[in-house]
Amino acid sequence: MVSLVDETKTKLTEVNSLGWWLPIAFDEGYNAGNTVVKVDGKDVTNLLTPITDDGRMAKLALLGTPGKVTVSSKEDAAKEETVVLSNESQEDAVYEENDGYLPEKILTHESVAYWDYYLTNYDENGNARISPKKTTYNLNEEKQTHPSYSPDAVLPKNGKAAVTILFNYNTDEEKEWFDGIRKLELVEYDEQKNTINSSLVFDSEKNVAHGQGRVGQLTIQTGQSNFYNNGRYYVRVVSSAGGSALVPIHVVNETVPTLELKETPQSGKNLHFAVSDLVYAIETPIERVTLEDPNGTVSDLKMIDDWYLYSQDLFVLYNDNTDHLPYKGNYKITVYANGFQSFSKSFKVKTGAEPVKEKEQTNGQKMASYGFDGISTASTGSSGSGSSSGSSSGSSAISANLIFDSDLLVNAHLLEQTKMENDASKAVMEWWYNAIPDAVFDTGDDDFFRWTDYVNKSENQKYEENRMLPFADYRENGALDPNHPATAKEVLEDGLLGDIQYNGTFSRQDAPAITVVQNKEGEPVVLRTEDTEYIEAVQSIVVNGNWQALSKDKYSIDKEADTITIEADVFKAGEEYKLTVDATGYKSQSIAFTYDKVLENDLSLTVDYADDKEAFAAEKKEDSNKTYYFADAEFTVNGSKGDFLKNLKSVTLLSDEEDAVERNIYTKGVSSSNDVYYEVSGDGKKLILHQVQPGSYKLTLRSNYYTEALRCEFVVEKEEEEIPDEQEIEIGASEIRKANGYGEKGYVIQFTYSDGTGMKPSDFAYKKALEEYVKSINSVVVGTTKYSPQSSWTLGDKEYAPDIYDDAHNNYKDSLLVSDSAFNTDGDTTITINADGDYPEVTIVVDKNGNLKQDDEELLDAPTLTGPEKISEGGNLTLTGKDNADELAKYLKAIKVITSDGEELGFKVQDNKLIITTSDLTAGPDGSAIEIVIEAEGYQDQTIRVKVENSETKEVEVSSFVKEQYSYGTANYIVSFNGVKDVKAYLEAVTEVKVNDNKYEKATYASFMGEDQYALNSINYNGYDSLKISSSKFSTEGNTTIEITATGYGTLTFEIDENYKLIKEETTLIADEVLPSEIVTTPTEGVTTPEQTPAEPKTNDENKADVPDGDKKNETDDANKAPEVDEDKKEDSDESKDTSDEKKDETSDKGDADKDDSKDESGETGDDSKKNETDESKDNDSRKDETGGVKDDTSDKEESDGGKGDASEKEESVSEEE
Repeated sequence: MVSLVDETKTKLTEVNSLGWWLPIAFDEGYNAGNTVVKVDGKDVTNLLTPITDDGRMAKLALLGTPGKVTVSSKEDAAKEETVVLSNESQEDAVYEENDGYLPEKILTHESVAYWDYYLTNYDENGNARISPKKTTYNLNEEKQTHPSYSPDAVLPKNGKAAVTILFNYNTDEEKEWFDGIRKLELVEYDEQKNTINSSLVFDSEKNVAHGQGRVGQLTIQTGQSNFYNNGRYYVRVVSSAGGSALVPIHVVNETVPTLELKETPQSGKNLHFAVSDLVYAIETPIERVTLEDPNGTVSDLKMIDDWYLYSQDLFVLYNDNTDHLPYKGNYKITVYANGFQSFSKSFKVKTGAEPVKEKEQTNGQKMASYGFDGISTASTGSSGSGSSSGSSSGSSAISANLIFDSDLLVNAHLLEQTKMENDASKAVMEWWYNAIPDAVFDTGDDDFFRWTDYVNKSENQKYEENRMLPFADYRENGALDPNHPATAKEVLEDGLLGDIQYNGTFSRQDAPAITVVQNKEGEPVVLRTEDTEYIEAVQSIVVNGNWQALSKDKYSIDKEADTITIEADVFKAGEEYKLTVDATGYKSQSIAFTYDKVLENDLSLTVDYADDKEAFAAEKKEDSNKTYYFADAEFTVNGSKGDFLKNLKSVTLLSDEEDAVERNIYTKGVSSSNDVYYEVSGDGKKLILHQVQPGSYKLTLRSNYYTEALRCEFVVEKEEEEIPDEQEIEIGASEIRKANGYGEKGYVIQFTYSDGTGMKPSDFAYKKALEEYVKSINSVVVGTTKYSPQSSWTLGDKEYAPDIYDDAHNNYKDSLLVSDSAFNTDGDTTITINADGDYPEVTIVVDKNGNLKQDDEELLDAPTLTGPEKISEGGNLTLTGKDNADELAKYLKAIKVITSDGEELGFKVQDNKLIITTSDLTAGPDGSAIEIVIEAEGYQDQTIRVKVENSETKEVEVSSFVKEQYSYGTANYIVSFNGVKDVKAYLEAVTEVKVNDNKYEKATYASFMGEDQYALNSINYNGYDSLKISSSKFSTEGNTTIEITATGYGTLTFEIDENYKLIKEETTLIADEVLPSEIVTTPTEGVTTPEQTPAEPKTNDENKADVPDGDKKNETDDANKAPEVDEDKKEDSDESKDTSDEKKDETSDKGDADKDDSKDESGETGDDSKKNETDESKDNDSRKDETGGVKDDTSDKEESDGGKGDASEKEESVSEEE
């Protein structure tokens, strides 16, 4: 008897509240498409609806109870099988309409985790998923449209992994699809499939031999955006030929994890392993664990039941409940982990039963050994994180409206009842079991009906008539539900949730599919659908989410051809576009595509060597003390009209040297001056590499829109240099010094060398040549005494040895150490030196003081030193040089004395700079420059001319001390200063900061400052203008003393109180509050009194220090205000410097800003009143007003206010608000 169906699964089934059904489970080889189905003799084949993708499970909607179902083969009617369903049968038991049996949608609500609710899921093409695309389930492994293979890519510890993806490249269809690949996207390896890099850089290679066929190969380097770590990813491969492929890839660490036994393996006892090099974040990366027993049987082990990973270093194989080590013999456990290469551990168990051969095993033993294959079912389910059920991840939840497709839900029910469910159907059912139904409706219908009323009336009909009530009949008298929710999400076919839909959208009909049928640069884009009603209902098209729909004159609709044509000027070649189409009565739908660019074909890259040459010639170039050989290398893109290089994306160069790394090449000016750079010719057909050094290279060019890189190999060789005629070597002595090394005594002689090649003393070749000479010395005679080479660890009498004169880092022994045992202490000593080879005899004369005597000594030109043309009194003069750094250092070391007008000046050399102490120099009466003479041994004297100007600065003072606004952790404070013209120069001169005698460390950056540190700070982001200090050592009880030491400025000391407020001494008293004992006699002749002339308004800084207790608003607050107006004061000060005396009172109304003018001109601040009489008289000329009187800063505040005028009142008002 032939079996066509599984009778155990083909039986009458009631789905709770969702009708009566007859599921039909076809046997292997049969399905709804190749059979005829009859119920009680009536052909109902066309009424079957599928449950599974392949049609092997189908169903019939029932109104009553049928008696029997007969299934026969279409190919052979003799093959027939009948299944008896019931002893009683009703007429018209099968519902004979194609729709209307159930409501299409069921609206429910339930608690959904915030994470799941607001999460967007994406399909294989990267589009947001909204509604189910199908209502059937796939019980088989899903067939790939474009099969691919990607081996594990190994990620080196400090390098990049190369991921390869292979596609078949044999048939014309396969070639067309692969050749059309234009885009690769990196996608998260989870259910949501979120795109994390939409433009992966990749290489494409066609027609690659692989096994017995050909493949197309894509290569992707890690290290791109969001593609740095090991783990699993998807790569979405998009082809202009249509469709995309979602390829899983696996990047694994180069270091393989290891398992080590922590105890002796024993049958029936848990076994612990130490794990190494399995580093992960939160979730365990282990995906699968297998165990091979002594019989060779491999079993899959389950997490928690059979094994567990504790943290990152302990793995346990459980044997207490189920003994996985029942036999004596060898076992092998293997672990497969996400982001790691698989790793195993073999071990021996000496206790337990003897191994049983497979054919001798009982059924129970076989079942225990085989286990279950965790990947045997379809991979469409919802295992893992994400929205898989009503009890999904996240402790915070939201009450959400969920919409179920009734057919999808019924199919899930029937698979569950026939024990054929998969992960996807289980996930749908889990949402349903947690849901509370509210209403039912059909898509495209604005009427919602109450769920309770629908179910109740259906049950009533079953009770009264023993018949099912179709929804089409119910809705005629159904109870409407007036509550339409504002938002809802649909349950998708794999149990995930679709994107949020809003009121008026989710009840619309699903839009029919739209495909792009024409997409080519310079031509219109044409969209097509198979639904004429839909094309007639199209109302608008939105491009890339623009707030305004595309103008209707930019597209046309052809209702006969069912097409939408959009003009070409809407698009730009190579760019991505998302078109959202809205049609009346239909849900919005989006179509994403890349406007196809017309590319140049059959391109190649060739090397343009000179005629009859097989390499580029590198010419010699000398830069500073280095010698380079550079070549210009030219290449042609054959077959191109300029488009490839016009869209050039990257240029890389790989040397053939061992361990060489491919490096990026940029245009001129991006890298350092001696690096390789490129340029593209005007016609876009050639690329030129400049400054390529000798070697063999591989050049790779990648261009936007082009999937295949262009490559070529080339060689650069040194040009043939002319060998100069051999010249005689000249050796001399340039310097001599006392020996100062350990065990050394005598003198060290520095030689000079010349062979006609133009070598400089700074060249390594020069030092090397001298070393060769010194090593060749075979005779040294001092006076008449013949010396011998050094014979022990230390230099003995009458001995010589090679030595280093002054450059201990290059290790070239370019000098000669000679003992002074035979030197004449009363007169000159002659030293005669001979060497092997073509070296001349060298004679040196040393005087009794150990100085080198040379006939007609020729002094060298001093390297040119430059510096400022002007300096202020008391400042240092810093000079630098532009000559070769080694030559400059040699010269600076040779400086013996520096004088000015016969007076010797102090100096020091620091960082190859000459710093001259000029504190004793004063400005000349006529402002003329002074001369500074620098004398250096072996060099011509050098004269520097510089002007010394009157100092316009006074003693540095703290103007404000405020807390940093956004301090975290230990608070930081900002110190601002006045009394110094160039605050930036002062700050850069700071060498030490102490807080309560605790020395602070200088931080590199003010924004990354720690405890016990200070840093140069910028309030206005325009150069350093303040100092930031950590409060870590501030006193919480009593005052805190802060000391700031700066080169050339001395040490500034100030205090803050226990509330970290600045303490300032009162330096000016208002007349009303001057105590009799504090009255000081001051000169009155020629001085305008406070009663005669109103005082100038004080600056913010002066007010902070000088306002007495009686009138000040809050001295502490004023003292701690941030110096917002510093820039204004500076600008006003600069503008007013050149004004005449008669203008000064006019500008005084400007308030704080002009007060600084008088400070800058006089070199004093508002603390004038505390100065002695001599200080005041010095600056009378600069402080006169129009009447010739001197402005007195000690005037009463009321009178001062009266003289401010409108402008000053406004300034004061602003200051108080701040």
